[in-house]
Amino acid sequence: ADTGRTRVAIVDTVLVTASVDTTFDFTVSGLATSTAVNGTSTTGLTTATTIPFGVLTSGAVKTMAQKLDVVTNARNGFVVTVEQDGNLQSSTGADVDGFIDGAYTDTPAVWAAPTNNIADE
Repeated sequence: ADTGRTRVAIVDTVLVTASVDTTFDFTVSGLATSTAVNGTSTTGLTTATTIPFGVLTSGAVKTMAQKLDVVTNARNGFVVTVEQDGNLQSSTGADVDGFIDGAYTDTPAVWAAPTNNIADE
């Protein structure tokens, strides 16, 4: 018959702790002309820091976009919110309204002039 011997050491409980630092990388990058975005295609090239619309002409559609990338190990994910701090302006200070009667949208649509209501501006 086989026999063997062993030893058992009784020690106090060992508490192991560790932490993992949260990572959050946010990158803005430009897109090439003719890139598909929300069911339409971009009409110009953008960079991480510029969206060069050029000359805006009445009736001419221009669609520009940037790509926002997030990489994180955050347990509950993330939310990206984009806000504007003012309307596009001409060199003389005239603004280009970014709405159809006050209703902003994240779906590309043909721009329509607001009604002639003083409260819209």
